[in-house]
Amino acid sequence: MKQIKRGFTLIELLVVIAVIGILSAVVLASLNIAREKARDAQRVVNVNQIANAIALYETDSGGVPPGEDGVEYVNGNPEWIPGLVPKYISSVPSDPIDTGEHKFHYSRNGKNYEVISFMEQNGNQAACGDGGSTCQYYEKASGAFLAIANPGASGWRFASSTEIIPPPPPTPIALPAPTGLRVGFGIGSGVSGWVKASESLSFSFDINSLSNVSAFRLYQKKPQDSSFSVVGEFNNPSLLTTCSTKRTYGTWYLVSLGGGPTGCPGPGWHVSRTSMYPVSSYVVGDYLYYVTAVDASGTEGPASITGTSSFLETFAIQVESGSSNPTFSWPVVSGWSRTPAYWVIVAPSDGTGSQRMLTPFYAAGPVASKVYDGAALDPGREYSVWVYGRSHSADQSEDEMSFASGRVTFTAASTTR
Repeated sequence: MKQIKRGFTLIELLVVIAVIGILSAVVLASLNIAREKARDAQRVVNVNQIANAIALYETDSGGVPPGEDGVEYVNGNPEWIPGLVPKYISSVPSDPIDTGEHKFHYSRNGKNYEVISFMEQNGNQAACGDGGSTCQYYEKASGAFLAIANPGASGWRFASSTEIIPPPPPTPIALPAPTGLRVGFGIGSGVSGWVKASESLSFSFDINSLSNVSAFRLYQKKPQDSSFSVVGEFNNPSLLTTCSTKRTYGTWYLVSLGGGPTGCPGPGWHVSRTSMYPVSSYVVGDYLYYVTAVDASGTEGPASITGTSSFLETFAIQVESGSSNPTFSWPVVSGWSRTPAYWVIVAPSDGTGSQRMLTPFYAAGPVASKVYDGAALDPGREYSVWVYGRSHSADQSEDEMSFASGRVTFTAASTTR
């Protein structure tokens, strides 16, 4: 009987080709997975080598390899982590692929560091830190390899070259308010400086919080101003370790009053104008002040209380010098909220003799007078006299001042007392 031979039909050939294709795809996929796993295993080995080299470096130098804090170093040459080659490792390994997002990253922060490796099996095409990806990195603190998902919040970003990663903004620290604000106008010294005045104030600040202060800010509102403005910003007060050192801003300066464990800085602070100004240059009215502390992020703490220095009208002095104990008189200007105390200063007009501050006294007005009660005057010698009045609240957060508009000269009489 004759045997009939038959070949494959087209459908059968297509089925066989499809089966072969499926098997090839499966084998290829398995091969790719195996290759990825092999590369990931190599990455773990490489990062371990890097970690061991850094550990040896730390043993010798007491710190991590050099470099700028916050700069992300990316593999690309045999010495891409500074200081390791050739003493601690012959060359710093690179990623097995070493393209695109598959690169090793190293960054330091003081004595801490991180080495990041992008893993194919756990990751995807997104760059680590750009969202959605997972990467593995060596964590010095635990000495373990950790997988992190979406590590963008950690501050890490992928970079194909060196990239400066800005540090996160400092966490605001709750600063206390300055306390004990005392305000007032200061007076000039010496005959030539009597008719001059300066604004000044003092305050206290918690010494235990001083290290968190980047600056003290002084706010002022003059009688002619509609709002407060910053007139002084004194940086790094904790570094004022010498009591005579000044922080100057514009026409104001800050000094420490001491009282700390090593003297200065301490809890007490003084702020004043850098120069005395003629009494005539001040506008009559209220001068308001307050102080704040600022942390490293620029955030202000609560303000101190508001202090008020009231500059009242000036007045003229009259002198009756018919005896060796002349009498000085002047009008008590309006505007006092409390009975003012007056100080009378007498000194030789040529500035060669000592200044004599007469016994202060209170005057309710309308006219105040004072009989000279200081050391004996030299007969026939010319003297100058100047007067100022002051009153303030018990805590000196409110201060009122009134100055004589000018000094007056007189010649001491020879008449005995």
